[in-house]
Amino acid sequence: MFYLQMALAIILYVGGYTTAWQLGAKKIAVLEAQIAVANDHANELLAVHRQAIKAAEEKAATVSVQLETDYVQHTKAINGLKHTLAVTRLRDPNSRQNSSNTLSESSNPKKPNPATDTFDLSENLTRLLRSESYRADTVAIYAEECFKFVMNNCGVAQ
Repeated sequence: MFYLQMALAIILYVGGYTTAWQLGAKKIAVLEAQIAVANDHANELLAVHRQAIKAAEEKAATVSVQLETDYVQHTKAINGLKHTLAVTRLRDPNSRQNSSNTLSESSNPKKPNPATDTFDLSENLTRLLRSESYRADTVAIYAEECFKFVMNNCGVAQ
């Protein structure tokens, strides 16, 4: 009888161990399948995002080239306008010119720095130009009134 109990205990132990092993193997297989599905989904998302990143990099490169082209064009336009302004700007010949050999304030503390050239017209020249432009406007208005008078009252036709 003792042998029978031992055999029964061994059979039950082996049966329980086998069942537990099969359940564990099944659970591991289910988890591995879930991991494989998750990996496939992650690879799909990675491919989609890589494609989006590639498209964004191409767009950024295109915008960068366009911005550089615009920068060059605007710089050329600004330089052209600067040259045109420098040619047409009125200068006061009596204003003090800034010399290139002046000392800075830190090199000689007893002498003040000379005034910098601001390219503005002096007060007298500004007053003269305003008065002359006012006179020119007055003459232009008078000439227009004379033209209207002659056209309306003297029978002159165009």
